[in-house]
Amino acid sequence: MEKEKKQEKKPKKKKKTKRTNRGKYSQSRVIKAIEGTGGIITEIATKLGCQRATVYAYLEKFPKVKKAYDDERDSVTDVARGNIVEAIFNGDLEVSMWWASRRDPDFTTKQQIQADVNNTGGVLMVPGVATDADAWSKAVQEQQAAILGKADG
Repeated sequence: MEKEKKQEKKPKKKKKTKRTNRGKYSQSRVIKAIEGTGGIITEIATKLGCQRATVYAYLEKFPKVKKAYDDERDSVTDVARGNIVEAIFNGDLEVSMWWASRRDPDFTTKQQIQADVNNTGGVLMVPGVATDADAWSKAVQEQQAAILGKADG
């Protein structure tokens, strides 16, 4: 009978404890993981072996970690700008036009040429031609003078 009681007893269940990774990573370890990632959170998390949320938490909590992250992103931006400038100096017209379209408020990639097409007063759009307001104004004045000169003659 005693043997039956022993067999009837169920093994005690261990208490479940929540596992937390709080404080698992030192600031210096996170900063080291940031290096060479370009500031891509997924890459940083992979290097650390943690979730992206953990990286975001460290960025919020520790100013040194946030500064290292910002510095990493800035270094990538500097490299990108250097590549763009180098391409411009090497004569890459497409990159030059892209840069100017974003940095020069007077730059446009389409030149509007006022044309009197069959007396409709239409506007002809010429793709890929850059101009600024002064050049446009001068072209219109020259065109008007030419038209007036023909009418007088």
